[in-house]
Amino acid sequence: MKRQGFTIVECIVALLITAMIAVLIQLTFKVYEKVDQQPYDDNAQWYIFLQEMESSNNQYEIKNNGTKQSINVFSRTRQKNYSIGHNPYKSTVYMYGTEAGTGYLPLLQHVKTFQAVHSNQSPKVEFEVEFMSGEKHSGRVNFPIYEGPGE
Repeated sequence: MKRQGFTIVECIVALLITAMIAVLIQLTFKVYEKVDQQPYDDNAQWYIFLQEMESSNNQYEIKNNGTKQSINVFSRTRQKNYSIGHNPYKSTVYMYGTEAGTGYLPLLQHVKTFQAVHSNQSPKVEFEVEFMSGEKHSGRVNFPIYEGPGE
């Protein structure tokens, strides 16, 4: 009596097809992990950064000159102090809340160098940025000088 079933060749072909599908699925996941989901346009980032610094929604006032890598500001609308500075280990410019529980916000990403040049008693701050792509930008923002709460 002859039995119906798969031959050894059919079994090997079925296993090969299954293995190829598994390898393709693995490769697909690796490609998705490596793809940068959000492309960074350095030019757009820069103009959004300047717009955010000058925004009337935040009403930033300069507190003191900080360092060349950071600057301290006070938000009149939120009544909170912030420090804007470059974290070279993460290639990012952050706005850090200086009070407990305020956190941080990334403002610029893929930054190689960042400077915030400011002299005391001057409302002008010169921001200079060089992105990892080699693109350089500079811009001047006029902040009112912080004189204390309610003034």
